[in-house]
Amino acid sequence: MKSHVYHKPLSLNGAIGIWTACALALAASPAQAGVSEVNGQSCPAGSSVVSYAQAQQNKTEYCKVLGKWSIVRIANGGSMDGSGYGCGIKASDSRNLGSILCADTQTPTPPPQVQYVKAKTCPGNYVGLSYADVAADKKRYCAMLGAQDVARLSQQASLSGSGGNCTLQQNDARELNSALCKRAENTAYVEVNDHNLGNAGCFNKPNGDPLFQIATIFAANIGFVNGKAALTTNPQTTDLLENNIGIVRNLQKRGIKVVLSILNNHQNAGWSCFADATSASAFAKEVAAAVARYQLDGIDIDDEYDACQAHYNDSLVKVSYALRQELGDKIISKALFADLSNFDPVYNNKRLGDLLTYGQEMSYSSGNCQNRLNSYVGKGVPKAKLGVGASTVLTSGASAKNLNACLSANQFNGGFMIFNLNKNSASYLQSIWPGVKVAPNCLK
Repeated sequence: MKSHVYHKPLSLNGAIGIWTACALALAASPAQAGVSEVNGQSCPAGSSVVSYAQAQQNKTEYCKVLGKWSIVRIANGGSMDGSGYGCGIKASDSRNLGSILCADTQTPTPPPQVQYVKAKTCPGNYVGLSYADVAADKKRYCAMLGAQDVARLSQQASLSGSGGNCTLQQNDARELNSALCKRAENTAYVEVNDHNLGNAGCFNKPNGDPLFQIATIFAANIGFVNGKAALTTNPQTTDLLENNIGIVRNLQKRGIKVVLSILNNHQNAGWSCFADATSASAFAKEVAAAVARYQLDGIDIDDEYDACQAHYNDSLVKVSYALRQELGDKIISKALFADLSNFDPVYNNKRLGDLLTYGQEMSYSSGNCQNRLNSYVGKGVPKAKLGVGASTVLTSGASAKNLNACLSANQFNGGFMIFNLNKNSASYLQSIWPGVKVAPNCLK
């Protein structure tokens, strides 16, 4: 990614305080009729193998079906453990397993990559389902809710459970305590030195929903201030956060999450330069205070361009652990590049891949997602957290289209990233997603 020269320490006077988020509990929707553990490698007629998404959404109920020490196959090579192993769920499991978890196919199954959460907002890189999403398959989504539930969708829409006749409302001003969420598909990185962040909300799918579910501010920096790592911003990033925060709020009102990328800055400080947990924790608290002050949805780690006197392989896992403690279920993403060794160290029983919300690989000249991501799978990072990026400058539209298809075909669900999105990106995006439309009078 493009290097910035940033020098101004980020002032936190008047900060609203450090975000102290509690982990959001995923609510298990009612277990589907006929869910059972079946010996063998296939499900009987009238049933189908439980998907990874189904297992996540119904974890508590499904675990009750399994034997205490069972480990069963689920769809696409995944597995689920019985209660003796903590009801663990893996998206990929290479072991030979003797049984399979099957569900009655007559009951509507939860759509892939959709979660019902008992929380006011969607966690991590999940965003609210749109009115158009639900209108296209209302019965299926309603089946995920309890009879008396009312779930928040994006842009103030809502869906009631069967006790409310599966009513779909486009504008519902009530305060709701649950939400229907889908995994973000696309991320836009906007170089705010040169381009308007609001452009990330100007490109729409044919049904009117935003093309991008996450917009990343590129970038703030790690500077070396008073002998330690400090969060700094240049004039353009400062102006956005201090004087034009309405741009961020307008994106969030459309259901787009806004993330602050933090890049090293050619100084004696950086993501791989924290020697101990104390210094890592101090920086994490500073970052969390900024996230809280500007009401952002998380941060992105870009570990390039430091000039540190020493580097530590466990630095990233230490600072990411501290960030996770401070940010709860907010986004902690990483721009992946030449960093495989950082995924080996263990800190407090966690590896870096356990702590990240997602990572998107940025070898923009390569058009094969498997070549770019399989090494991370080998390091234990789930496919659900892995995505790739394309640059509007360095990646052709045809290659970008192939990359996006490659992610889907190989079940990498960490999202497709477009770097250097700008007001002239329409034709590039339309070459990847035919039918993409530009909102009138939006681009700046």
